[in-house]
Amino acid sequence: MNAGPKSGPLAAPSQKAARSARDKAAPASTPATERVKLPKSPGFMVRRLHQVFVASFHQKLEPLGLTPAQVTLLSIVRVNPAIDQVSLAAEAVLDTSTVADVVRRMAERGLVKREAGVVDKRTRTVSLTPEGHKVLAQAQILVHDARTQLMAPLSGAELEQFLGLLERLLVAHENGSSPWSRLIEPEKAG
Repeated sequence: MNAGPKSGPLAAPSQKAARSARDKAAPASTPATERVKLPKSPGFMVRRLHQVFVASFHQKLEPLGLTPAQVTLLSIVRVNPAIDQVSLAAEAVLDTSTVADVVRRMAERGLVKREAGVVDKRTRTVSLTPEGHKVLAQAQILVHDARTQLMAPLSGAELEQFLGLLERLLVAHENGSSPWSRLIEPEKAG
């Protein structure tokens, strides 16, 4: 009664090598999984909706070569000409090193200009260039279109209610008690 070639720890070295090579070359296929109904977890749902929004905005902004973060920063700079980079980071709720990198890339493209601060020469202020104003105007149209498409499933009243609830949650958690409150306060030297 021959059960065929041995497998496992007693298998011949050549059989082990062949099996090892075969296993590496063709990983075992995973069986089809049943679609899982995801829980109505606020954290999961907000994160997933954020992913959908970001993907949509990236797609819409691609022809302009902009990212959603760049449009956010350009929009803040338009309203606050000559804003310093630390204040810009705080306003955008982004860390200062990320903002410095994004601003540097936008300056290289000619969308913003950076200058030494008037009071403190160590600070860098950021202002839009004429090209930055032009590109931002185009981007705002694309962002509006994306937002309109994304929110289309909601009626006007539902949209108002949804935005009101989001705002209430943000205000409740932006009062310094949340784990990320350090991100909304400008960094302090020293």
